[in-house]
Amino acid sequence: MTQNNLIDVDEILGLEDHELIDRDGEANERIKRFLNEKLPVITVDGNIGFGKTRIAKTIAKHGAVISLEDDTDPVLTQLYYEVGRDVFGTILQAYLLAKRAAQSWDGFLEVVSGRPFCTDRSPYGELMFIDALNKIEDENGKKNIEDEAAAGLYKAFELVFSRGKEYKNALLNYKSDLLDSTHVARSKLLNFKQKGGSPPPDILVLLHGDRQVAWNRLSVRGRDYEGSGDSTQGLPEKLHMALHCAYDNFEEIVRTKGLYDGQIIYLEQPKVNLATKKGELVLLESLLALEDRLDNRNGL
Repeated sequence: MTQNNLIDVDEILGLEDHELIDRDGEANERIKRFLNEKLPVITVDGNIGFGKTRIAKTIAKHGAVISLEDDTDPVLTQLYYEVGRDVFGTILQAYLLAKRAAQSWDGFLEVVSGRPFCTDRSPYGELMFIDALNKIEDENGKKNIEDEAAAGLYKAFELVFSRGKEYKNALLNYKSDLLDSTHVARSKLLNFKQKGGSPPPDILVLLHGDRQVAWNRLSVRGRDYEGSGDSTQGLPEKLHMALHCAYDNFEEIVRTKGLYDGQIIYLEQPKVNLATKKGELVLLESLLALEDRLDNRNGL
């Protein structure tokens, strides 16, 4: 997994309490200005249990509109069950793919309306599920009984998100519309949406680290559909392990396929604990380190 060097994480984690107070106060003021001026679309990804929702809520606390995973969605429950037991839930995953695409457009509409946006799941996570399934089946020495369906879903993913990148870049060229006429900008955006495709985020926060830490969190947070490692109920550990391996290759997958060329922030768990002030400061300063890079976007 590629590592970024946006900030000195160890230096922040080693701050004394009096140093942390001043630096945290400065970061809090800067991040609000950064979000309101740059209007980024931020998405968080990583294996199940690493704390994606916590990060989205942290960013929301500083002014971003957030859209969170629907934990009550029965399709998500069924997908975990089927994929983890060597049944490729193609229809279920196609449903989630469409849902992610709609979520991405909702985020960009927020930006056009002058509000930064963050979600706790990236659309690229669906690719990780496909990769995880293939790994499970390779280990079992059998061929996927739905190879054609899996390939079709992958092609659909590439179509939806590669075209979305084209549309977003085109729309961002209408700088005057975005700044001076929200109505016109939204109309053009919706016209692009009707043609298919989904815009990529400006910043992707990717969580990684100790898989066992993430796995142990699942039983603690008490979501029924995730279970507690029971092989007959909830999320099987072998799927969690396969997803972890897939996320280790996350950047390689999205870059080589030409699906995402935006900024990636890596946060290592549990080294960076977002439940602490120091962990939150690492997140905020990592975002702030991208401020100049976002100046190079067309339009906004």
